[in-house]
This record gives sequence, C-alpha cells and structure tokens, in this order.
Amino acid sequence: MPINCLRILVFVACGTVLGAGAALVWAGTAISDQELFKTMLEESGGISVDTVSLGLLIGGCCLMGVGVLGFVGAWKKNCLCLSVFATITLVIGVLVVAIGVALILAKDFVDENLGDEEKCKEDYKDIDEAVIKADRVFCNAECPCDMNDDIKAEYGYSANQENIYFGSAKKVINCNPCETFSDADNKAKYDELDGNDRKEVNDYLKENFEYDPESDTDCEEKVNPDNYADKYFTGGTKDYLDVLEWIEDEFKCSGFCTQTTYYLFSDVNKGKPEGTCFGEVNDWVQDNFTTYGAVAIAVGSYMVLVLFLSCGICCNSGERKKKKQQVEDNKK
Repeated sequence: MPINCLRILVFVACGTVLGAGAALVWAGTAISDQELFKTMLEESGGISVDTVSLGLLIGGCCLMGVGVLGFVGAWKKNCLCLSVFATITLVIGVLVVAIGVALILAKDFVDENLGDEEKCKEDYKDIDEAVIKADRVFCNAECPCDMNDDIKAEYGYSANQENIYFGSAKKVINCNPCETFSDADNKAKYDELDGNDRKEVNDYLKENFEYDPESDTDCEEKVNPDNYADKYFTGGTKDYLDVLEWIEDEFKCSGFCTQTTYYLFSDVNKGKPEGTCFGEVNDWVQDNFTTYGAVAIAVGSYMVLVLFLSCGICCNSGERKKKKQQVEDNKK
C-alpha cells in the first residue's frame, strides 16, 4: 500500500484517539454534577466522584497527547513517535474490543435479571422497596401531592377526590405530611377515616418522624420537606432515590419491579407513566447493547490495525531512505 494511504489511515486513528480524549475530558467535567453517577459510585464501594472525575480528566488529556504524538509521527514519518502511538493504541484497541464483547454478553445477563418481575424483585430488593415505600404514601394522608387539574382529569379525579390528599409535593422526596392537618379539605378527610386507617397514619408519623397528631402541636418541627426523605427512606432504599428519578425521566416509566400509578420520584404532573421501569430499561438494553457492542468491536479492531499501519510507514520510509542512499552512492 502506498505510504500516503498508510499515513491517511493513521491520521484517522489519531483523530479517533483525539476524539476519545476530548470525550473523556468532557465526561470528567460533567460527571461531578450528575447525582446518578454519585449514587452508583458510592454503591460500588464508596469511590469519590471527584476521584473519578480527576481520573477521566487526566486520562483524556493523555489520550489527546497520544493522538498528537501519532499525528506528528505519521506526518514526519518518525518511527519513534509512531511506535509509542501504535503501542498505546494497541492496548486501547484490545480494551475497546473487550468492552464491545462485554456489552453483547451483558445483554443476555440483563435480560435474565430484568426480563421477569419476580426475578427483578429477587435481585433488586432495595430499589423495589424504595418504590413500594413511596407508592404506599404518595397522594395519601401520609404525603399529600401537588396534582394539577389536567392530571386530575387524566386520572378521572375530582377537585376534592375522597381518597386523594392534595398538597405541595410533586414528588415523594418533597412530601410534607403536615399538610394533612393544615389544609381544611385534607383534615376533613383525615377526620372521616375509620379507626384502623387513622391509627395506621398516626403510627407512620410516630415511627418515622416522632410526631403524634393527637398530642403534639408543632408538626413542621418534626417533619418537613427538608428532612422527609432522610427520615422515611432509611437503609439501602435511600441510595436509589436519584437513580429512580433519572430512570423515570429517561424512560417515562414508574416504579421499578413493582408497577405504580404515578410518577413518584420525578414529577407527578408529567402524565401517566408508560410502563414499569424494569421492562423499559430491559427493552432499551436489548435494543442498544448489540449495536454499541458491534461499534466498539469495529473501532477497537481498527485501533489494533494501527500497529501494522505504523509498521508499514516505518518500513516504507526505511526502504525509501535505502534507495535514496544507493542512488547517491552510485553517483559517486
């Protein structure tokens, strides 16, 4: 193959490495603001998001430097630069191919774990428990919700629906149970509860917030939107609140393994959810992981090929130097 064609192919690889480096730099600056990644990292071993962000920034800058090194090596036909570039891209290529294979294999693993509701409940107990706890209280006496008129109409609710308590919370983490007692309509509904239902509400407030509606006077002192999530979602359930909000926003679904009526963690006024989240997530994985895996394998294979392209440039360059030297020697 002509040396200029080899150089063009190496330039393409340099551009790919530069693009990958720029993407890592962008990810390093963006990840620090993503609550989803913070939660996932903490769950995976308490890794600081700042550490990961710094690692991405350093890795991105190094990749961009490698890309520039390869560009210089191909342009100047410098074998030392090309050797360093080719070695590093070989390692990157092997890793990218491995990631591609892992994505394709992960599709079946995810389908096994998220393809069935009972299997989902078995494998994702904490996240499903967070959903169950939220669904148990949202838009009830324990957590009045801020449902606008359009959503009320969509669900067929009247402005003063008997079994729905209306307040200020658009999502469960902003609940304010005190609105059950401060709002006249909600208080009337609470007063009409039978003995068992009222006891259930009172026990919920006592156990979670140390507030007794029958004896305490200052409800806001014990429970308010600022401390609600910390007190109600305890243990492993609290760790998934941001993840559940992201999933609801991304996939227009509600719940996770257990189907729910409303958007619980994002905004109840977004409309009716389109399905259960475990099914939506699984569908997305099945639709996309094969494509992403194939692209990763193709890109990784090309990066491995760069080693041979670089060798071709160096060998071709060496042959040209020998021929040039022979011509000069013949002239003498």
